[in-house]
Amino acid sequence: MIMVVRTEIDPAMAVSYENYLSKLKAAQEKEPGNRTVNRSVSVLGSGVTYLGANFFSKNADRDNWTAVTDLMKKTYGDAEGQRLSEGSLRAVRKREIFIQNYRPDLSRLAPIAGR
Repeated sequence: MIMVVRTEIDPAMAVSYENYLSKLKAAQEKEPGNRTVNRSVSVLGSGVTYLGANFFSKNADRDNWTAVTDLMKKTYGDAEGQRLSEGSLRAVRKREIFIQNYRPDLSRLAPIAGR
């Protein structure tokens, strides 16, 4: 399963939000048993949109994930963690979260060259 987080950012806040994501990534890398998170940013179209994809096997796996604000506080201290988390929210215009289940029966995977 995949949890996809789609976040639209105020373009004027893009640099600030990227700084936040860098600190979040560093905090996640220090977390024991850290999970895979793929992040991407739009390159065409209007606005600045980030996607974050978190992979997991079953819904219960998500129960063990540390909340982002808690992780930021744990890594950077209460005051700084709170400041970073609140600052990131000021940059957000819209956030949507989707839980997706892979469907191989509906998917088409292109052959990989050399295999």
